[in-house]
Amino acid sequence: MNTEPPTGDDLQRMLVDMKQSVLERADEVRPRPVRRRHAWPVVGLVVLLAAGTASGAYAAGLVPKDLFSAPAPVATDTPAPSPVVQAPAPQPSPSSAAPAPEPTPTPTPSKVFTLDDPATWTISSTEVGPVALGAPYDGEVDDLTSAYTTGNENCPNPDASFWDRKGSITLIVVKEGGVVSGVSLGLVAPSDPAYLKTSPTTSTGAGIGTTLEQLKADYPQLTRIGTYGPDPSSEVFSLWSVKAGANSITFQFDGSGTRVGLVWVGANPKPPYEFCG
Repeated sequence: MNTEPPTGDDLQRMLVDMKQSVLERADEVRPRPVRRRHAWPVVGLVVLLAAGTASGAYAAGLVPKDLFSAPAPVATDTPAPSPVVQAPAPQPSPSSAAPAPEPTPTPTPSKVFTLDDPATWTISSTEVGPVALGAPYDGEVDDLTSAYTTGNENCPNPDASFWDRKGSITLIVVKEGGVVSGVSLGLVAPSDPAYLKTSPTTSTGAGIGTTLEQLKADYPQLTRIGTYGPDPSSEVFSLWSVKAGANSITFQFDGSGTRVGLVWVGANPKPPYEFCG
């Protein structure tokens, strides 16, 4: 028994016979005219059963090729998504950029001094050794007891205190409203240069016994502000001052007019003419 499917002319004759047979039977069952397109699935199915493969039906032209094909893609009106554009990161403008931190200034070390040695004390526009101008009076004069002894017995002025030290000049502290308002060093008479070794000096080394020429070299801004002497043109007891902030440092010359005999620090550039009057 031949089990091979027919090919060639045999296949063509078989397909034609089968097609004719199917059409005749369809006419018997359905006398009404049948549209040709309704017969295609039946014919195609018979052909597939007879041939054993869809390729035979395709070869006979009885089954449309798109019957078993995947549907064609249908175009849509949906637009393709636009590409996402990454916005650049905002760059800080020069004006909004954080300023660079400023370097921390290195503090200037203060001059080291010893409470019981006035020769190590510095005269400035804000303090004389441990005594600070503008500070409470009682708290400041307490620091003088290590180097001086009080000698206020003969002064009736309660706002001025005298402090003595053997072999050195006298220190006077003036108060106003309970705070230190001025400090005086010397009593004009002791202007021997030897006192520079036992009493406070400025940062340039000026103090009791300094000459006018040296003061002018140390302080170019030095200004003559008058005199307490009888002759206004004389250097005897003349006053020379340096302004520094709210206060002044004033140097008063001695009776010879050649050397400093008193140093005053206070808001008023002129020292009091009389501390106990």
